[in-house]
Amino acid sequence: MKYVLASVLTLASTIPAAAELSQRERELWAVYHSCLDPHLPDVARHVPSLEEGADLIAESLCVDEHTELLNEIARRPTFKTTTVSESFGQALFVIKRDTKLWIYMTRRDG
Repeated sequence: MKYVLASVLTLASTIPAAAELSQRERELWAVYHSCLDPHLPDVARHVPSLEEGADLIAESLCVDEHTELLNEIARRPTFKTTTVSESFGQALFVIKRDTKLWIYMTRRDG
């Protein structure tokens, strides 16, 4: 639940009126974080930068969960974009920002 709350806060600070997640988005955030959680200590300890750690998790360790969440977020009507690639870019930013937050918090608390 704490992961979903942080994800909501990340979304809310990134896009207007995004604090109201659909049930599907809540489920996908939970699935993504259940994949993210076991990898956090190792990534926080061994990967030098937050950006590299977020890339490793999103593009390798949790790629399926990340892709499913990315597709769902990119469909949000709150994204004010003109192209599909802009929508995916904004969704990718939101997910990676959330991932970097959790890597940072793991390092801080670790």
